[in-house]
Amino acid sequence: MLSERVRAALSRYMDERGISAANWCHRAGLNESWLYSFLRGVSDDFGAMKLIALADAENASIDEMLGRNLEDRMSVIDAALPILQERATEVSLGQIAIETMIPLKHLVAQFETKETLLIEAYLKLARDSALPTVARTAGDCLQQRMDSYVGLAAGWILQRFPMYLAFRSAILIASAAHRADYLRIQNDLAAVIRDKVLMPSKEISIPDMEILTCLSQTLYREMAALILIHGHHGELELIAADLQRITRAILTGKKDAAEL
Repeated sequence: MLSERVRAALSRYMDERGISAANWCHRAGLNESWLYSFLRGVSDDFGAMKLIALADAENASIDEMLGRNLEDRMSVIDAALPILQERATEVSLGQIAIETMIPLKHLVAQFETKETLLIEAYLKLARDSALPTVARTAGDCLQQRMDSYVGLAAGWILQRFPMYLAFRSAILIASAAHRADYLRIQNDLAAVIRDKVLMPSKEISIPDMEILTCLSQTLYREMAALILIHGHHGELELIAADLQRITRAILTGKKDAAEL
């Protein structure tokens, strides 16, 4: 949450400079009980005007006070991520500027459009969070491993479904570099199916690694399509069941995936 990030940044700023809440609020013309409550997590009320007053008391910018480097694209992306994960389909670049307190001119200068910011934010999140999440895939048989993978991968997407939907639309008209980056991430996610789901099933006879990789990528694309179909209702069970049927049809034609 944004309040947690601001809370951590203010605490760090105070520690680095040896500032007390009472002294800082006195110089800023603020009630110190508000800052104590906010820093302790009792309240999430920080407000733009209060942050401006604190920054003015230090003769510092809000970005300096919050430890943000607006020249660093990753810092800007990190600030926008909580908003995009919840409301990517409806929020504008101007609203992101207001809620992150990053001047709109900085957002436009670095990303030009909300879609570019969204794409880079999603790709960063996929690398930093989705890949480590699906790497935890485990199970004693093919069905268990596939259920584990779907639960982790689809569960990760459904937690930020508005962002996923907005990203899927934006990536269609993205730059070649962004599309190539997305393809690499898709291949990495599909590789988990190959390495953690299919390869441990010794009964599956696969001629070579190239074919196994292609099968994994096909299954990943099928899962992505199923998420779009069932995702609005968060139906993980339906996604898993449909992918099981597709897996059996593609791999072996056996009726019971637990046999593998």
